[in-house]
Amino acid sequence: MDGKRIGIEMHNGKVENDPRALIAYAEACLQAGAEGEARDAVLKGCNHPANDPVSLRGWAQICQELGLARQAKECYQKALRLNAKDAETLYRLALLLADIGDYEGSIHHLKKAIRVGPGHQDARKLLAENYRDLGLTGQSDALVPKTERQAQPEPERYFPPSVSERDTEAFVRLFASRESGYCLQQIDDSTGEVVLLYQDAPFDSEVAAAHLVGDITVAARSASLTFLFAPKLGLAPDMGATYFLARRIGEARARYFAMTGAPIGAETAERIGLVAECVDDEQLPARAAALAGELAAAPREALVAVRGLMARACSSSLPEQLELEAAAQARLGDTADFIEGVTAFRQKRPPRFGGR
Repeated sequence: MDGKRIGIEMHNGKVENDPRALIAYAEACLQAGAEGEARDAVLKGCNHPANDPVSLRGWAQICQELGLARQAKECYQKALRLNAKDAETLYRLALLLADIGDYEGSIHHLKKAIRVGPGHQDARKLLAENYRDLGLTGQSDALVPKTERQAQPEPERYFPPSVSERDTEAFVRLFASRESGYCLQQIDDSTGEVVLLYQDAPFDSEVAAAHLVGDITVAARSASLTFLFAPKLGLAPDMGATYFLARRIGEARARYFAMTGAPIGAETAERIGLVAECVDDEQLPARAAALAGELAAAPREALVAVRGLMARACSSSLPEQLELEAAAQARLGDTADFIEGVTAFRQKRPPRFGGR
């Protein structure tokens, strides 16, 4: 099929008025290398009423082939507004978002695709790749059977740890059962989502690996933190303790606590910014649950963006951070949660966010 023949077919009224026939025509143009004709077909196709999710998905795929990422994204989103449970459209949109570097948006849509289509293996594979690209290897591995996992090359600047397994066991024995209350991390093997479950029990060697720190830390009033490595063991703090402590409470205070081993009470930790909140011991489980409920009702994509921006804040320059913030705003401004927030504000009612 040459360009001239294609042009003649385009002027057939039946083709121009039939969205699916127009899509078939545009696909034929692409196969024949007539990208100009295909772009013209896209422009005509966009004028048709957006009431057919299958046609919209077809236009989106053609736009992707032509490098029209913004138009492709808009077509996928229109298709999902008509059929929010179309696993294939969710997957195609996620694939597009991953291609343009929006891994968080891609992950969001892939989770939806897997929920409505648990057998969608391509969605699971892409979700695992996205997690790995973000450095979340635990979530990535949870989605891939052990027999199918490929060995990942070590980073070029990786240095093997000098601490042996025997040293680790000794460390766990030394500090086991000195803390009460810990979190267990659970990963959903279908979506890779992480849940932290609070356990009101001593922290012993069997659960040491599950002792995690969440995005927001609430401390019981009786809690006390100490940095014992230098003054008690003759070692330097490791595992990034100096990096994160200095950035959270300032170099002067971090140096003092690391060198003296002075205990940091929960109220002091709250005052200097080491924890977010301090509550009475008996109120801790209820307060943690209430805070989790508040976060669950909040716009999820906005919270994910805040987490990422805060994580980069101390290592980015102001121009870099402003660019990251602008990119986040542009992405969030296209969500249903943003529209709901503005609508609720105008109507003077509480917003009802849906994580979209």
